[in-house]
Amino acid sequence: MNHISPKALITLGLNPKKTNLNWGNAALYETSIKTGEGEVAAGGPLVAKTGQHTGRSALDKYMVRDEKTENTVWWGSNASMTPAHFDALWQDFKTYGASKELFVQELFGGADLDHRLPVQIVTEFAWHSLFIRHLL
Repeated sequence: MNHISPKALITLGLNPKKTNLNWGNAALYETSIKTGEGEVAAGGPLVAKTGQHTGRSALDKYMVRDEKTENTVWWGSNASMTPAHFDALWQDFKTYGASKELFVQELFGGADLDHRLPVQIVTEFAWHSLFIRHLL
């Protein structure tokens, strides 16, 4: 997998204040505590502060519906958005991310070496980056 560099983020239109690439569990754990994103519970696990939004947001996933996806995605109950709507959200994300310190994890989805997929996850919070390291 190619490393995502600050230059690569800029190519995508992201220009974060700082990029933290592939930090390990210990550094992410310590940063989460130091920044107040979470606290240590009895026995040592990190308890993250999610605020008013808890659980997963199963209904908050959208796919761009265009000529490439129209006949290749099983739309069923999947929610769609237009390319123009995606472009507007992407612009908002780039503007928001410009003042942030971001965490980037280069990981694989799937356990089978022949079928796993390389993924690069960009997060705003250290605990999100720690979570995705355990999820994938």
